[in-house]
Formats: sequence, structure tokens, C-alpha cells
Amino acid sequence: MAITSGFFNSINGDRKYNARQIGRYLGSLVSSGVFPNPSTNLQVLAGEGMAIQVSPGKAFIDCHWLENDSVCTIILDDADMVLDRIDAAVMRLDESDDARSVDIVVKKGEPSSDPQPPQMVREDKVQEYCLATIRVRKMKDDGAQEIVQADIADTRADTEVCGWVTGLIDQVDTHTLFLQWQDAYGRFYADSEAEFNAWLEGIREQFGEDIAGGALAKIQSLERDKADKASVFQKTLQATGWQGEDAPFTCALSVDGVTESSIVDISLSSAATQEQAKAWMAGQLADGGQEAGKVTVKAFGGKPESDIPVTVIVRGDA
Repeated sequence: MAITSGFFNSINGDRKYNARQIGRYLGSLVSSGVFPNPSTNLQVLAGEGMAIQVSPGKAFIDCHWLENDSVCTIILDDADMVLDRIDAAVMRLDESDDARSVDIVVKKGEPSSDPQPPQMVREDKVQEYCLATIRVRKMKDDGAQEIVQADIADTRADTEVCGWVTGLIDQVDTHTLFLQWQDAYGRFYADSEAEFNAWLEGIREQFGEDIAGGALAKIQSLERDKADKASVFQKTLQATGWQGEDAPFTCALSVDGVTESSIVDISLSSAATQEQAKAWMAGQLADGGQEAGKVTVKAFGGKPESDIPVTVIVRGDA
């Protein structure tokens, strides 16, 4: 048993301290991980082609520190021809005599039909902390390959593989919360995809596989039935007229005679091209309500990038 203490001024060389002693003292004050402020500290982003970029930032690992003062670009190995893999952007502490450094490297995963991220090493001399995992999708038929932001999962907040630096208290355990986020996102994506597929199947049942052509035929039939019973206006939803940052986007049309209580039907014009019909379907356009002299259209699927001619039918007040 021994009691040690420090730090004290040296007199004739009787008080000398090494890096491990200084680091051990700091390690009792702060935990290992990425410094949380700013939130972009060591964030991994997609670059061009097979490149990723690690943002500037600082970290503290097992009594050692790392500082990245500029964007660090790393090129990933080529994608597999047949299977996906998951790589990991890793902070690696190596205390062996020939290294003695903390670096940022990419740890390559194994191609698989169910790829898993590489395991982090936590040994006496080597410690690894995962900043992000990157899904490297199999090479396309034409040989194209790239990393996009959607392929990158930020793991800095996951205490199982990384975590934030905290002071004087143990690391806040966010691993369970991180898994909940991942699970909630996965369920939301699956539910949304199922709802969209059900909606699309319903459209196919109405119009057949040639959705755009079938929609045009149905619209033309509806216009003939309604033309003699209501006021009909030919309008254009301008691509530049859509408002909003997130769906549903809105676009307003000026329509003479419409009131808040009017019965309004909006449909794709029979003069629309097939491309315009596809834009109508992709946008999932719907009636967004009306007020005196104005009708609003909502786009639930996405903001249309081309002009779309529409027929607005206004019938007597309800």
C-alpha cells in the first residue's frame, strides 16, 4: 500500500511528474469522450465520392487529449461488388512506445447481407471511441459508389461506444436513449413506408400500372361530368409558388367567386403532359381549404419542381 500526492514545486529535482501522473489526475475530473460544445465537435459528415469529413473539435480519452483544428478528410476503401458493409470513424488512443498518440481513423467492417459495425477495442494500450458508423453500400452496376449523409449514423452521444465529456460526475448513460432514438426512427420509417405503399396500391387499383395515363383518363371523364354543373377555372400551380420548408407545402390560387363555404374540387387539367401528371401524383396534392377569392393546395409528398395545370371546379355554397 502506498499513498501518493501532488503537485508540488521541485527542489533540486525531488518532485518530478510524468504524463501518466498528470493524466491520472485529470481523469478523476473529466470522463472520456467528445466535448459536447459546440455540438459540431468532431461530427462526421459526407464528403465527395467515398470521402468523409470529420469536423474540428476536441476529445479526452483515458487521460489523453485530442484536438482537430480543421476539417479532416478520410477516403474510405472501395465498396464491395455484392454486399454492403459498415465502417466506423474512430478515435484511437495507442499508448504503445512506437505510437503514443490519439488519431482519427476508419475501421473497416465486413461485407455481409446483414452488416454490423466493427467492435471497439478497449485494452490496456489501445482504446477506441466511435464517432460515427458509415454504411458503405455495394457498388452500383455502372461502378458508381459514394457516401451520402443518410448513410452516416452519429454515435458520439452513445455511451456504449463513445459519449460526451462530463466533469466531476460519471458519464451520463445515454446508450439506452440512443437505442430508443434508433428504434423510434426505424418504426417511423417502416410505418411511413407501409402507409405510402398502401396509398400507392390504392391508386394502382383505380388507375392500373400506368398511373399517369389512367389519372388523365379519369380526370377527363370527371371534367366532362361536372362541366355543365359548376363554374370551371383553368389555373396553374407555379413551381415557384410553393411555400414552406417542410411538407405539407402550400400554394395559393386566385379564383373569382369562391367563398369560405363553396364546394371546391381541384384536379389535374386534361391539358397536362405526362410529366406534369407524374409531378401531380408524386406531390400527393390535395385541397388545402379556401377563403374569399382564394383556393389553397397542399403538397404532402414533396414540393413540385415543375408547373402543374389544374382544373378548379367551384359549385354553389354548401
